[in-house]
Amino acid sequence: MSPEDKTDRIASLETMSTNSPHEVGPVIKIGEAPLQQNRSEPNVRVCGLDSTIGTPKEVPLSNSSDGPPTLRTFAKVSRLLFKDPLKAASSRDTTSSELKVNVRGLAKRVSASRAAFDTVEDTIERGFCDICARDSFLLEWRKVRQTFEEDLRNSVDAVIRGHDAIQDFLSVIVPYILQMGTPIAEKIQVLTHFTEAMEKGQLRSGVVSKSFLDLYNIILTFRGKVTAYNDGSLCAISRVTSDLEVEIDSMTRSIKEVTRNLSQLKPIWNTTKMLVALVDDSMQRAETTRGLKEKELHILRRDSKEVNKLDAELKEHISALQNDALDFATFFDMIGDDIRRIFEQLTNVIEAEGELPEIFYQRLSPLLQRCASLMDVLNSYISISMITE
Repeated sequence: MSPEDKTDRIASLETMSTNSPHEVGPVIKIGEAPLQQNRSEPNVRVCGLDSTIGTPKEVPLSNSSDGPPTLRTFAKVSRLLFKDPLKAASSRDTTSSELKVNVRGLAKRVSASRAAFDTVEDTIERGFCDICARDSFLLEWRKVRQTFEEDLRNSVDAVIRGHDAIQDFLSVIVPYILQMGTPIAEKIQVLTHFTEAMEKGQLRSGVVSKSFLDLYNIILTFRGKVTAYNDGSLCAISRVTSDLEVEIDSMTRSIKEVTRNLSQLKPIWNTTKMLVALVDDSMQRAETTRGLKEKELHILRRDSKEVNKLDAELKEHISALQNDALDFATFFDMIGDDIRRIFEQLTNVIEAEGELPEIFYQRLSPLLQRCASLMDVLNSYISISMITE
């Protein structure tokens, strides 16, 4: 981020401060001078706690004069700021690690979801004999896919906004907060503005989560329609199959009866030759008809197996897509939970205004850790946008 961009970001914070209901001090002026002063010094220092005697000490943040402290430096400072290492360990929870695991899984699920959409579409196109039903299902399924793509794009857009907000916090706001000589009240005011950004981020994560839950229900409805159609096809095939089986059974009994009667006429063959010829001709026609009926029955049974196979294949891939939608919804619920914890930590820091500066920085440390961790997760999710093109 260039110095000009940082100045613009800070200017927007100053504008927001005039309308903030949480003002606790004068309007913050984080102009060019503090940032230039920060860059001109070889070491930016912050007041921390000595781990042995509990007295304030100075902690070097960065040896670079080219910009704000790095995330690695933030982590180092966070460790040094804690008087009790056990307190630092207890401040962590499993949400950040779970988010990292989830985001890696989601990146893989995007391509798998697309493949599942393709498979379902191909299965409908080749498996449905009824042209009207096939076209109707294809049209509806393509709309479902379009919804998935839109939800995915919207989720990436929401994550980019959250990522940018946290990046601004770590690269612009935090260096200002870590400067010495600035009243705590002014730093509290800047942090208060960041709580507003976190509130908006939590709302956005909830909207994205709901959109994927809605997608889950849309897919569920489509699955119900396909299942009902296939069940109807199977019922129709079953009825025709049953009728054919009864008809073939009746024809078989008739042929057996005629065959038995014909054998009884053989002793008087000469006198009944014409009759035997007529019966034999009738028998051949009956056999031919029965053969056709049996072929039709075979086709129906084959169709029944195909419908069952088609239904099972569709259910498998549609169910996988339902699970994917739930996974995305769950991920953004977890994002919302993580943002909520950041909000709680921000509140904890803000409430330290009347405490000693050391208490303020102690409470700031876990906030920096969680923000940096969440930004890493959001950055990983943004890479999914490369897959969505």
